[in-house]
Amino acid sequence: MALLKKNSLPTVKTVWRQATLALTNAGIPSAQLDAEILLTLALNKTKEFLYTYPEYHLDPEEFDSYKKLIARRQAHEPVAYITGKKEFYGLDFIVDRRVLIPRPETEKIVDEALKLAAEFIADQRPLYIIDVGTGSGCIIISIAKKILDPSQVELLATDISSESLAVAKLNARQHHVLNMISFRKGNLIQPLQKKLSAQKNPVLIITANLPYITPKQYRKTTADIKKYEPRHALLTPDENPNYYYQLLDNQLQNIQKKTQAQIYKFYELITDSPSDWHDI
Repeated sequence: MALLKKNSLPTVKTVWRQATLALTNAGIPSAQLDAEILLTLALNKTKEFLYTYPEYHLDPEEFDSYKKLIARRQAHEPVAYITGKKEFYGLDFIVDRRVLIPRPETEKIVDEALKLAAEFIADQRPLYIIDVGTGSGCIIISIAKKILDPSQVELLATDISSESLAVAKLNARQHHVLNMISFRKGNLIQPLQKKLSAQKNPVLIITANLPYITPKQYRKTTADIKKYEPRHALLTPDENPNYYYQLLDNQLQNIQKKTQAQIYKFYELITDSPSDWHDI
C-alpha cells in the first residue's frame, strides 16, 4: 500500500481507496469488501463508522496496523484467518489455521438435520445427531443452538485432529452449548462405535463435511487454500473424492447390523472444480 507524505494523517477514505487498489493489484476478487473489513478491524470500528466519517484521520498506530493487515491479505491469507472469525448460520465462529473456514453452502446441512430431527423429537427411540469431522464445530453448534428440545436428543461430534477439537470446544463454550455436545477424538465414527452399538433401534442423523478434494484437484486450487487451509481437512489420500465417505458408510453399516439403527446421512460433496473457489 502506497505511503503518504511524511507527517500527514491519512483519512479513512484515502487508506480505503489505497488498500482496495493494492488488493486488486494482488488479484484479490473481493478487494473493496476485504479492505473495508480489515479497516474496521484496524480501527476497532463498525462499517457504519467508515461510511459516516470518511474524513476521520487514522493515528500512526491505526495506520501501521492497517498496513500490516493489508499485507497479509495481499499474500492471499483468507480474511477469516486474519480476523480470527467467520459467520456461519448467523453465529460468529472462532477460526484459525487449525480448522477449515466454514462455507455458507454448508448451512444447508444444518437446515436439513434440524428439519429431520424435529420429526423424531417425540419418538421414544434413542436419537443422536452426530457431526463427523467437526472441525470448527460450526455444524453441530448451530444445531445445538436451534434444536427444539435438547433433552430428547444427544449431540455428538468427532474429529481426528486434537487441534481442531480444541477450536470446536472454544466455539461451543463461546456459544454456551459446551455442556450439550460430547466431543470425541478419533477416526470418523470409530470413537462412538461402542456407545452406539449398545443401543437398540436408535435413530442416527449423521452430518459430515469430510475431505473430498483429490490430489489432482488440489494442485488446481487457489493459493489461499493450498497455503493456509489445513490439508487434513481438504485432501483425500487418492483420486477418489468419496474416499472418506465410503469409509464412514462402512462403519455405519456395521453399527446398523448390530443395532438395527435408522440412519440418515447429510454429506457435503464437491460439485464444482475447486479451481473456482475463492478466499472466504
